[in-house]
Amino acid sequence: MMPGSVITTTSATGVGETFAVLFEGRSTQRKRLIDFYSIADASYLFSIVLPFEAKVIGYGHGLLVAMGETSDGAPFVRAMSASPSLETLVSRARAATR
Repeated sequence: MMPGSVITTTSATGVGETFAVLFEGRSTQRKRLIDFYSIADASYLFSIVLPFEAKVIGYGHGLLVAMGETSDGAPFVRAMSASPSLETLVSRARAATR
């Protein structure tokens, strides 16, 4: 890595016809910002911000899963129902980019 550069992506996962990327970077939303992109052309669709920091994200069976550590170092796994709300966001974003 070049001096002064920062790792910006922490984790990525496929979500239906999209993929989601968890970002690190330097922003105040680091490790909380998830951007969604179209698999067809990698165009940006929308973002969500988690209410907590995560190290890894995954998606399966309608659940968005985030894993990380609490401020005192204890590991956690949190699963959030992503269907149908996430599917609705994806559909709206894809329709808006056409």
